[in-house]
Amino acid sequence: MRRYRIKPKYNCLIFRPSKWSIFSGLVIIIVVYVFLLRNPTDSAVEKVWVPPDLNKPIILEWAKEPPEHLITFLNAYPSNSATKCPYECYFTTDRRLLNSAKMVVFHPVNLGLNDLPPHRCNNQHYVFFTRESPPNIKNSDFEKLSSDYFNVSMTYRLDSDIFAGYDRFEKIDNGTLQYETWMDMEVIEKVSKKKRLILQFVSNCDTPSNREAYIEVLKKYINITQFGTCYEGFIHKIFNVHDCTGSCEDEEIDQHYFYLAFENSVSVDDFESPMKLAAYLHYLMTHQDEYMKYFQWTKFYKKTKAYSNARCELCTIATNQNKKTINDIRQWWINDSHCISNYGKVLLKGHKT
Repeated sequence: MRRYRIKPKYNCLIFRPSKWSIFSGLVIIIVVYVFLLRNPTDSAVEKVWVPPDLNKPIILEWAKEPPEHLITFLNAYPSNSATKCPYECYFTTDRRLLNSAKMVVFHPVNLGLNDLPPHRCNNQHYVFFTRESPPNIKNSDFEKLSSDYFNVSMTYRLDSDIFAGYDRFEKIDNGTLQYETWMDMEVIEKVSKKKRLILQFVSNCDTPSNREAYIEVLKKYINITQFGTCYEGFIHKIFNVHDCTGSCEDEEIDQHYFYLAFENSVSVDDFESPMKLAAYLHYLMTHQDEYMKYFQWTKFYKKTKAYSNARCELCTIATNQNKKTINDIRQWWINDSHCISNYGKVLLKGHKT
């Protein structure tokens, strides 16, 4: 079969490709284009890339590959709209800007000794950024770095240089607007929608605290609705499809009396056994007046949306070049954390299942 038909016209050769040849040509072009994107040559990169001409400080996230934890966090937790930051910075993961960066942000879980900056510029801040608990970090290459490698901390701990928590409480004050406060009827209406017992979303199936062992025993005494990759079927895991995300999560939370917030690492306990915890939760569900006591905080704290001032705080340090030091990051983060590994089984010790 001929792929091209040639027809002479005005002493020119006019090519009229068949449908199959057009399709084949497009496929070849797409494959070549994708290959060049994924495997650019050094010469191609040098010709295309031009350092940005910026009049604002550069904050470089030292991320080897996605996910970029800092940029993901800043996008998920925008700045408080009520407070405008007086400074602006350029956030990037482009390592070619290392020499120009005022701050370099590291995520210790993904940190490797063979993937560190080749040199450190004067007055360059190295930021220790994580929202993971210490047991998830202490076995990484992070422990092999010098104790003063980082000079800025950015974690969920309140004594961090920059707070990067999951949410926050803000007290009601004279400047609080009416729509920011909880009305009694609002709270009562939310509680009236709750018909089911306990909810848990979980994606880490093998935690340092061994919370899963405790939860398996707890399930013998009380019904728990569970979502997440640990409890989804084979097909869900293969195709990365989850049963409940987005608005579904909010709906499930509204329907349940309690949410299990056992973290990957656990510090304290309040009940002698899972059976006693289950009994107390059953008691609260059947005694509305006692359950409502757990909503007293709504009288003193605002409604808040998840936000973070981390972007502005990072930029403030980068702009003003505020000198920061951490004498011993491992002492502060690991030794002073008071986390207990395998705590789920510690709680179950002596308990007959």
